[in-house]
Amino acid sequence: MSGNLPAIPGPSVLPDVRADYRADGTVALVRVPAEGNTSSFALGGVALAGAVAVFALSRSSLIVFGVFLLFVAFWQLGRAGWKTYQRRTLSDAELVLPRLPLRMGEPMSVSYSQRRTDRSNITALSAVLSCTEWVEYQQGTTTSSQTHKLWEQPLPQAIADPLGDAELLRGTWQLRLPPELPPSFSAPHNSITWRLTIHVAVQDRPDISNAFVLPVTPEVVRDLR
Repeated sequence: MSGNLPAIPGPSVLPDVRADYRADGTVALVRVPAEGNTSSFALGGVALAGAVAVFALSRSSLIVFGVFLLFVAFWQLGRAGWKTYQRRTLSDAELVLPRLPLRMGEPMSVSYSQRRTDRSNITALSAVLSCTEWVEYQQGTTTSSQTHKLWEQPLPQAIADPLGDAELLRGTWQLRLPPELPPSFSAPHNSITWRLTIHVAVQDRPDISNAFVLPVTPEVVRDLR
């Protein structure tokens, strides 16, 4: 069954993620390869045509505008090309967890899988767990924001899943969120975000990363008296 996290009475401070709740009790998070490259190609083409037209007029007053259009064109065309490369190399990325939300200090095993869509040589899989804080604040009439990395840790792979020519890439890692760090928090001007980022190393091509946002609640303290 697919859906968002189960509803919690009152306002929730957890990030909103789409999750697939399975019959065996596990939960899957899915990252779909970047979409929308058609609109990026179209916007980039329009911006490039506009820049050419501006430079063809040879008016100094329009040079800044022409440079801006050229920047937009290269940005959108590059973005569209990167999305196309991602989709042609790998399909949907899936991360399976034993439960959601996760709890601070609770050890667990998580597994990743992703199917190849071409014969690219995948040389390595690695995972990094991170916690970042985002803050938005007012300085006079100016609104500013900052992002701080509170913690980051590469994860040792628990099972050495073979790569080679396997059509389905697999990786398994042991996960434990340090209880001394803050849990997930999402508010209009402040947030704490936990992410598990899977890096796929592709021989002679740019590497591909899939970042999964993890909803995390505080550690459960048991009274053993």
